[in-house]
Amino acid sequence: MKRKILIIGLAALLVVAFSSYSFAARAKFPAPKDILTSEVLPKQILDIGPWPQDPQPYLFPDSWCKKADWDAIHKVCDGKKIVVMFEGTDITAPQMTYKYFEELSGAKVTFISVPVSMQFEKLMISYATGSAAYDIADIGTPFLAVFANFLMPLDDFMNKWKYDWDDYNPTTKMLCTYPTPYVKKGGQRYMIPVDVDNHQWHSRGLWLKKAGLDRPPDTLDEVTEWCKKLKPVLPAGMYPRGEMAYRGIEGWEIFWNVAAAMGANFFKPGTWEPDINSPECIAALKYIKMQLDEGLMAPGSVTWDYNMQLQAYSAGKLVMCYQYPIQEAYHPKMAKIAEEKGRIHSLCPKGTGPKGRRAFHGTWSSTGLVVTKASKVAEAAALWGFFHNDGENQYIYTVGGTGIDYGRISLFKNVKAGRYYMNQRTMIESLPYWYNELTIPVNPEFRETGTAAYHDSITGKGTPEENLNKAQAKLHEMMEKYGYLSANPPEPPHSWWSHDYPELVDWAKPILDLYPPKFDWH
Repeated sequence: MKRKILIIGLAALLVVAFSSYSFAARAKFPAPKDILTSEVLPKQILDIGPWPQDPQPYLFPDSWCKKADWDAIHKVCDGKKIVVMFEGTDITAPQMTYKYFEELSGAKVTFISVPVSMQFEKLMISYATGSAAYDIADIGTPFLAVFANFLMPLDDFMNKWKYDWDDYNPTTKMLCTYPTPYVKKGGQRYMIPVDVDNHQWHSRGLWLKKAGLDRPPDTLDEVTEWCKKLKPVLPAGMYPRGEMAYRGIEGWEIFWNVAAAMGANFFKPGTWEPDINSPECIAALKYIKMQLDEGLMAPGSVTWDYNMQLQAYSAGKLVMCYQYPIQEAYHPKMAKIAEEKGRIHSLCPKGTGPKGRRAFHGTWSSTGLVVTKASKVAEAAALWGFFHNDGENQYIYTVGGTGIDYGRISLFKNVKAGRYYMNQRTMIESLPYWYNELTIPVNPEFRETGTAAYHDSITGKGTPEENLNKAQAKLHEMMEKYGYLSANPPEPPHSWWSHDYPELVDWAKPILDLYPPKFDWH
């Protein structure tokens, strides 16, 4: 009898041990070959080369997912319900892989989709009233300063689960920390970086050639010259260029793509005094309005957000535009121009005038995942965030064309992986020229005031001088009210431009050398 009990006991222990071992052994992680099939990617991208196959199907075999202790994670997450609020345009990204997380962790993940134009307001209302119905949310890095009091620092979770934070480039880490180091030293990690964006200049070489042009424009003056040469050769309903120039966040970015290139700054040097009515800002608005008035820019631009402009470009209505990397435009199911030869991705044009420079919108993390302080499943939510932004997962979303781009050093170093991403080299080349969003609590008010002045000016509701002078007065009053213009203000950063912080950009120089200049990205 005792022998029988002993055998049963040993068997039970073996079952437990084998179950634990077999759970870890059978773990299946997202792999490009399983997700990036012909249903997702067009032939011209898949033909670049086969994905790695079993038994080692990963491009990033050392990414966090493969090293994490999933048996321990399962104990934390099993049976938990995690509600995720995700930006509506990019929600297809987490939907590509969340089932893997559910199987690995035992948790259940539910998504709430919110359009980017409503994100800030919805977050503000839900956090301020304590009614947030989600555990983890995808928010813009400029909003971190506003919402930090409602969020949970992630340092303890990152340390406990050995999250590979150091694989992110320095600017990403800076923008996901609060207080932001270039505003105040010290701070905690509040965000898991997600959407890593920058503006690029996209051109259709086929039409440039028809206009007698053999390259994209390199300066803003050349943009106008190129547009004037293109206009006579284009059919009705097609325009030399278009912009996401609506009365919203992307329109604000488009304004600064021109203003910053002409030498404008958010603030007067060494101070928090707004400088939105500078000669350079006024010149930028006149430049944009001139192109609208002369029919060089699609008239619908003044109402277009990101999606609307992308649709116009993908439908073949535009030859050139500022835009984020647009992998989607290579997919026949998404774009009429998908198989058009001679597509060019290049640096955004340099400004003209005495202060002209190359400067355009880019944040090495424009959105990140934040965990709600009131969440009852905060650790499980953070673990889903770590999984979602595992290096391999992030690569899959990006190449799949969901709009999630990457800022992990390991991804840029992987030349084989980069071959499938049409904008890879341009992202690295552009790094020194990006300007970063304001990461201060008054950013939303600053942006809203400036956006109204910008949009009224290009739509003819007052002159640029009138509108920007009014905006300057409002912004001065606001910065004074919140103590930025007091006798002892917070120390201002010496710049918002990446090239003024070599420590943030020098890491990319040797990586760029991995990519031959003549590589055919198109």
